[in-house]
Amino acid sequence: MLFKKTNILLILSVLLGLISCTTTKVPEGKRIISKTVFKGEKVFSNSQLRNYVKQKELNFLPIGVWSYNLYDQKYEEAFRDYYLLPVSKRKVFRLDSLSDQYNIPKASRAKFYSLGRFFYRNKKEPSILDSTLSGISVENLQKFYKSKGFFTPEVSVSHKPVGKKKVKEIYTIQSGPASVLNSYSFQIADPNLDSLYSANLYRSKIRVAQRFDLDKFEKERDFIADLFQENGYYGFDADKNQIGFLVDSTSGKNKLDVILKITKNPLDSLGEIKPYYFKEIIIYGHKAGFRNKKPEDPSLNEGYILYNYKKDKPKEVQNKIEENLEKQEETDNIGNQFTNRAYTDLVLIRPGDKYDLKNVVKTKNNIYSNKNYTLSKFEITPYTSEDSLSTDQNLLRATIELVPKKQHSFEAFLEGSYSAFMNFGIAPGLRYSLKNALGGGEILDLSTSATIGTVKLADSQSENNFFNAYQLGLNAQMTFPRMLGFESIPKDFTPKTMASFNLNMQQNIGLSNINATGQYRYEIQPSDKSTHSFRVLNLELNNNRDQEKYYSIFTTDNTIKNTHYNEYFAYNPSAGEAYERGELTDDDIAALAKYDILYPLTLQDNQNYLTYLKMLERKSIITQNNLIASTSYHYLYNQEKDLLYLHPFSVSALVEFSGSTLSLLDNLIDYEKEYDPLEQKDHNLLFGIRYAQFIRAEVDLRKKWNFGYNNAFALRGFAGIAVPFGNSEQLPFSRSYFAGGANDIRAWRAYSLGPGATKSDYSDFSIGNVKLTLNMELRNFLTDDLYSAVFIDAGNIWELNGLVDESSLTSKDFYKNIGVGVGAGLRYDLTFLLLRFDFAYKAYNPIFDPGQRWVIKDIRPIQDVMVNFGINYPF
Repeated sequence: MLFKKTNILLILSVLLGLISCTTTKVPEGKRIISKTVFKGEKVFSNSQLRNYVKQKELNFLPIGVWSYNLYDQKYEEAFRDYYLLPVSKRKVFRLDSLSDQYNIPKASRAKFYSLGRFFYRNKKEPSILDSTLSGISVENLQKFYKSKGFFTPEVSVSHKPVGKKKVKEIYTIQSGPASVLNSYSFQIADPNLDSLYSANLYRSKIRVAQRFDLDKFEKERDFIADLFQENGYYGFDADKNQIGFLVDSTSGKNKLDVILKITKNPLDSLGEIKPYYFKEIIIYGHKAGFRNKKPEDPSLNEGYILYNYKKDKPKEVQNKIEENLEKQEETDNIGNQFTNRAYTDLVLIRPGDKYDLKNVVKTKNNIYSNKNYTLSKFEITPYTSEDSLSTDQNLLRATIELVPKKQHSFEAFLEGSYSAFMNFGIAPGLRYSLKNALGGGEILDLSTSATIGTVKLADSQSENNFFNAYQLGLNAQMTFPRMLGFESIPKDFTPKTMASFNLNMQQNIGLSNINATGQYRYEIQPSDKSTHSFRVLNLELNNNRDQEKYYSIFTTDNTIKNTHYNEYFAYNPSAGEAYERGELTDDDIAALAKYDILYPLTLQDNQNYLTYLKMLERKSIITQNNLIASTSYHYLYNQEKDLLYLHPFSVSALVEFSGSTLSLLDNLIDYEKEYDPLEQKDHNLLFGIRYAQFIRAEVDLRKKWNFGYNNAFALRGFAGIAVPFGNSEQLPFSRSYFAGGANDIRAWRAYSLGPGATKSDYSDFSIGNVKLTLNMELRNFLTDDLYSAVFIDAGNIWELNGLVDESSLTSKDFYKNIGVGVGAGLRYDLTFLLLRFDFAYKAYNPIFDPGQRWVIKDIRPIQDVMVNFGINYPF
């Protein structure tokens, strides 16, 4: 989303001016730490070392300190009480009441309600120089170096005044020699555990000849505990006493011999280290009972024991559950019963299975992500000698309590919208969710929305009406917690089937498109990081009802058309006269000009003619009514949600085929034919609409390096290609690629870059068959809620076989047409979403002649800035 740059920059200038004029609140005779410097043989980066310094330096943009300076302390008690309230109760009338209570003058309440809240949330008192804290920082740094294998570090601190109220804190570090691992061996009390660890030694974090690093030994401990618990050894190292490392430094100077020692598990009643097996898995379900008969019979429920907690649990437990339900206010429709399988499919641990920590965690995640239930209890306990069962092996009992959520839920929402076609819009809507729709844990989601907005209508009397355009939407989806028709797929893969239908109808927005989409999709998750999605059938119908308004909406293309007509009618006056009399249409003139082999020979400069032909292709793509009948496969691997990965990576890959099945049926179905005079060929029609044939493939790679305190460097690479064939000469508009926008190459507006070196003045909407982009962003922490970012975006779109080399991927110099943008931005974290402002400039613009494309040296800070607003991170 774009804003008027002058207004934004004016506001920022005024704000920065006010901030720069404020005086930092520093007690008399004290100084604030403006900068922390590390000198000497420090080995590690400054960002790492700053984590161990107690007094923090001022940030590059010290928003927290600025807020502290501007904040009025008289509001402190009122804000303290206000933010102690639950979020749902933080209303304006509460502020009014607190204002009266703490005698805040009415004249200053407007500031109190707006800027005051921002300053309170973001204020951060600057670090006042304290020699005691500096001494603690020295000790922290020494401990850090010792933990990293530098056992004789020397750290000192000094201070250098900067002006009257600031000081620079300087840490001088001599790390000393590093100690390395001379040998690594292990002594494990049980031969089975010894064999298990030996077989997985290649996954160990410890390596001989590496520098000693305490963090790696902590990770090794976690790795060993998880390894054993994933192979049956329940509760292993739960008390942190079974895994230890002995370090011997007698081998030589700065050489260490490390021995891993693993002792017996105190949970084992016989003092033996043995794997655990699940004997009983008890699931307490809906208090109205189960739909299937005999839920408590393990032989009928994959070995699980299902209980109705209303009937089968002790009275005091019933009362406790009832009390929790009343507090949650989540359960209604007591008669809505679940099938037994709706419960058991969520649980990946099975009676008779060896204990596996991964399956326990995934079971919990399944329940947490399931919309039907709340997890009230998940408890695993070993059998003891007091149990009636024999204790000749280690056995476990799992008890799971699932509380059904409220079956019917409604949500009203109101959203704002902006697009290239709509100047302003508001979209009220309603969402409805029906849980356990068919008794087997199915979810039915329905939503509807109505967007009304304002557009400038070039040929309508309603131009002066504020709300003169609308969009209606209807969405329905049924989610089944299994793969219909493939019941043998293991439930460990969390299989799902989704059937959905979406309908959107526009009026006076673009070409007043009607879009109807139906999908049938399978999804499996073999692990918590990977997802496979098979879209078995995707039917999409696009119908543009106002095709004749194309030139009145896409005004740049209308200019291209008129420029060409001036030249062509001078060459062929009779065509111009027939056009004026209404005997020839724009499409007729297009066909005449395109296939007149003599006309191009009469032109001294054919640039306008080629631009016109390119515009005709674009017009055909945008106005074409089409039917997409496709099948696709999407793979996602994402480490982002796994906290074990400090530097997460993700890859997303998609392959889509459209129209091939319909084309194979050509000999069986007598398709209706439509002759296209511009392409001079027949196209098959299904239900009166041309079906699209294409293949599309794309890959999206992302990597993030986290460092320091909430700082990160993020990288994204994208490559996509789509090839039309058979019944299609061009791609459908919805499958074409574009470049630019708030989440792409931010120095260009969406659809304004490319294809290749094509000048953006030649098109309202630039689209292509191929896209390559690379984005880099450095994100820096400013305050608890505010972050800054600097970024570089590069990329473009191309055509596979463009009319001119400058737009074609087949050109040998296509890589020279990559656009590059640079910029900086701010991100404000509202917890539930993140607001983003980015200010970008074109650095390398491919539309200019070679040698003149590096435009960054001629940037005008205000005139050339592209201001983008977005929600959440761009990648």
